Amino acid sequence: FDTEALSFYDLNILLTNKEFSFLVFDTRSQKALYLEHYTFSEVFSTNQLLVQLRAIYENHHFLKAGYWKNIKLSCQNNKFSLIPSNLFVEEYIKEYVQLNVEIQNENYFFFKNTISALHSENCFAIDKNIKHWFTKSYYGRELKFIHYTSPFLEGIIRNTIQDDEKNIYLNIYSKSITIIIAENQHIEYCNVFDYNSSDDLLYYLMFVMNEFGLNPNHTKVILWGDIYQSSIQFSKLYKF
Repeated sequence: FDTEALSFYDLNILLTNKEFSFLVFDTRSQKALYLEHYTFSEVFSTNQLLVQLRAIYENHHFLKAGYWKNIKLSCQNNKFSLIPSNLFVEEYIKEYVQLNVEIQNENYFFFKNTISALHSENCFAIDKNIKHWFTKSYYGRELKFIHYTSPFLEGIIRNTIQDDEKNIYLNIYSKSITIIIAENQHIEYCNVFDYNSSDDLLYYLMFVMNEFGLNPNHTKVILWGDIYQSSIQFSKLYKF
């Protein structure tokens, strides 16, 4: 990692309501060079989240630099909706997001990610104050906004062989769980849940499986993200 070579590096930021992390990626060697992770405490509002972000940026020696090759901000929330590309109309992006969750339009900006492997658009909302803060922090630079589920969905489709059975994919990160059901490289379900305990995690999985009539004894569950064989979460899921 060389701070004099930032113009060759991509800055990839991941923000949740509880955590902040960033990864520096060298576009020349196609390798990840640097990773930092922060966990927030006592954050219950956007303003409190911004206070934590300001403290990180003010004390960091290269994070707020403006000469990265690309800057990408990935947000994690449940304010998203998948729409087939051939049915997508830009002017209705707000309405698409509101198919899944009720939100106040005046508090959010709306974006979309094209998921080519799915022939779909992932429409999502980002808090206006968060968007403004990052735009100001990297003034004059173009930021790419990404929903947390977009690369996960793309990766599942591109790396999954044809399978006539429904499989469940769990991505666990920052006290949230993304649950996806896929069959024959088609997505049948995708949602994000916040959880506080391993029992909550198991409850959401059981709830989704029950809704789709899936048998726990015969359904393959593939785990991704922040989970280890020695963790309580893994133990509960394995017994299930």
